[in-house]
Amino acid sequence: MTPFKEISKNAVFIVGCPRSGTTMTISLLDGHPELLVYPHETFFLQRPWRNKKELIDILTRRFRYSFEKNSETGNNILALYMSYINNGNNLKDYFLALYEVFYRHFDKSDKSNKKMLVEKTPEHIYVLPLLKSFFSGNFKVIYLYRDPRAVYNSLKKIENRKYLLESFCAHYFFIDFLSNIYEFFFSKSVWIKIKYEDMVVQSEKELMKICRHIGIKFNPCLLETSFNNQSYSIEYYYLKHNKGVTDERINNYKKFLSTDDISSIEFLLYKSMKRNSYPITMPKLKKSFNKIIYYSMIVKNCLRFFSNLLPPLSSNLYYRFFLGQLSFIKLKLGKFIFHNN
Repeated sequence: MTPFKEISKNAVFIVGCPRSGTTMTISLLDGHPELLVYPHETFFLQRPWRNKKELIDILTRRFRYSFEKNSETGNNILALYMSYINNGNNLKDYFLALYEVFYRHFDKSDKSNKKMLVEKTPEHIYVLPLLKSFFSGNFKVIYLYRDPRAVYNSLKKIENRKYLLESFCAHYFFIDFLSNIYEFFFSKSVWIKIKYEDMVVQSEKELMKICRHIGIKFNPCLLETSFNNQSYSIEYYYLKHNKGVTDERINNYKKFLSTDDISSIEFLLYKSMKRNSYPITMPKLKKSFNKIIYYSMIVKNCLRFFSNLLPPLSSNLYYRFFLGQLSFIKLKLGKFIFHNN
């Protein structure tokens, strides 16, 4: 059994805009014997918290959500985690405790050759500088990106949730903006950019590229999206959303999105689409959109990013206040728009 202390020196983070192939990618990597893959998104740093009590409250809700079909397992993990963090002194200790509990008590795979942690929370792209400070060895980032029209279509279909187009475009724009900053500041040994459509069409080639990047040998078993159900005693919540590697979803948005939705996305994300080599199908006409929601969401994303550059465990009271106000404005405007449509 590889000592957890050795494994915890190295980490791979899979980030990007939600619904851009991050779950598909981690499900493929999970088959590799050298990788310790955490079975669900941690959302560890997604919300600001000021002390250990707030952290436990957030994690309690996450565990219950992730293990809704197996509450006993979720409660066991939570109890073990709380016993581990009682000895923790900082944010790094609290984060690594999640993996240590899973590795020592729930991971049933072969532990003799594990070399690094793998975690997939798309929106951890906001906190990569902080996460990098947690690891003394290899720190790798896999950034997934996808056609924004397909992403928006995929988001709209999740449990019939209604997404404001302006809110989505602002979120996509800022994540694309961050990816360009990271690509400039991170070395090529840290950062790799993977196109979702390439992962679907030529999975083996892209997986070989990822394996070279993170420093492991390519294994043909990676081409099977199974999440190794036999290897774990945990029932994976988000597996029900994972349909494996299929090219049917690449241009599926054309069947479901209206012409107005497509043209609006192309107008608001024109530069991002051009930069990522996605074709513009509609004439570049000026579209009317709700500027208050669009720009308030960009400000909200900026606050999220810059607040994470502050010292860990700081109160971030101003950030929390403005974040709450912007979320309230977005909610009220959203209800008003949908009501009047």
